[in-house]
Amino acid sequence: MRLPSLLLLSVGVLSGLTACQPSVTHKNLPSGPAPSLTGSGSAPLLRLVGSNSIGNTLAPALAKAYMEKRLGATRVVVSEDPARHSRRIEGFLQGEAGARHIEVVATGSGFAFTALEQGKADIGMSSRSITAEEIGRLASLGNLSDPNCEHVLGLDGLAVIVHPENPVSKLTVEQLARIYSGSAGNWGEVGGPTLPIHRYARNRESGTFGSFMDLVLGRMGDMAGDTRYVVDSRELSAAVAGDRGAIGFVALPFVGQDRAVGIASYNPMPIPPTIINVAREAYPLTRRLYLYTPEHPANPAVAEFVQFALSPEGQAIVDRLGFVGQSVEPVMPEQFLGQLPANTPTAYRQLAQTALVVPVTIRFKPHSAELDNKATRDIGRLAQWLDASRYRGHAVTLAAFGNSPDGLYAAPDEATAGAAAVKAELIRHGIGAVSILDLGGALPLAPEESAWAREKNRRVEIWVSR
Repeated sequence: MRLPSLLLLSVGVLSGLTACQPSVTHKNLPSGPAPSLTGSGSAPLLRLVGSNSIGNTLAPALAKAYMEKRLGATRVVVSEDPARHSRRIEGFLQGEAGARHIEVVATGSGFAFTALEQGKADIGMSSRSITAEEIGRLASLGNLSDPNCEHVLGLDGLAVIVHPENPVSKLTVEQLARIYSGSAGNWGEVGGPTLPIHRYARNRESGTFGSFMDLVLGRMGDMAGDTRYVVDSRELSAAVAGDRGAIGFVALPFVGQDRAVGIASYNPMPIPPTIINVAREAYPLTRRLYLYTPEHPANPAVAEFVQFALSPEGQAIVDRLGFVGQSVEPVMPEQFLGQLPANTPTAYRQLAQTALVVPVTIRFKPHSAELDNKATRDIGRLAQWLDASRYRGHAVTLAAFGNSPDGLYAAPDEATAGAAAVKAELIRHGIGAVSILDLGGALPLAPEESAWAREKNRRVEIWVSR
């Protein structure tokens, strides 16, 4: 798996979050008010608050490139105050004597929405989607679930990490849930050595923690009482590397010296957190990374920064730092076909012999055939790319997946209805040769036990003839 080295940041002096303590392990961390952004000198060009996964390296790298390539800034440096999980990206703009800066405070996704609400952030960074309660609370800023406010920056896989000498190479989601709920306390219970399990987790305010709870623990309740909570992803990775009995979970770029194990969900074969598996959202612990902005931001730099982050130039930075950018360049299906179960439909295997798969998966708004915000942008990206590539005029096949006919949340023709909406959107963008392969409930990604699982299974893959 490709895991680039991390961007190294020098220590700086930016004032940051007062509600959180330095990055040491805590059982519980305070969930107080949004961070204080009171940097010295001139007012910041932009203030980004929220997700540590985004704000640790990715947001500073994007901010630095934005200042250099969009604003023409020179002598741009990134400094860090590790005690407050804050970064200051500072440079000199043409015609200005003093330095200007962008502030990034990275303590957890929950703080993104509090900071937006209190007017202490221009952009909220989140590694989970906004909740209904948060949408209501921030209604004065517009509908933050609208495409004008919710921007998918890229994808990430929650890597489950163990000490490099731990022989366990795969776990099921059910085993993970048993470990973190406390019902499994020894590695010998999950195929490993006779050694007590030491659980490490990100802090409760982080989107990483929230995503793990949603994707793994579900209805099993809270984490075991002896779980060790860590604010910073790099420090969590280092803690696991120094503890033979440890297990933790981090964003892909923070695996460090640890080993990421394969995860099996409904598919009995473990799926590793590779770039292609995360891009297709097939890895069981895949999540999206978001930027949230007011519908009508008072700061004109907000729209320009988001546009840069979503551009090919910005997405290249997402890729370079070990996350997964939103490329639509088709790939050889051989990269993942070996992970498919024996009961994979023949029609799907035949499709793989004649076509390439686009590394995006089209998804929909809950209980609807309407494309979600990411899908809408992905269709536009795909149409633009096809028109300018050697695949212009090639046939496009939509592989549509729904739920099994006897599933708890089955809906007749659900997959076909979603695929029809995708086909209509492709045709609207000038792509004519589009067909639908209805695969029904084949290759489910999650057991049909909840509405979440139903939406996880309902998807459309895009294939382009070779």
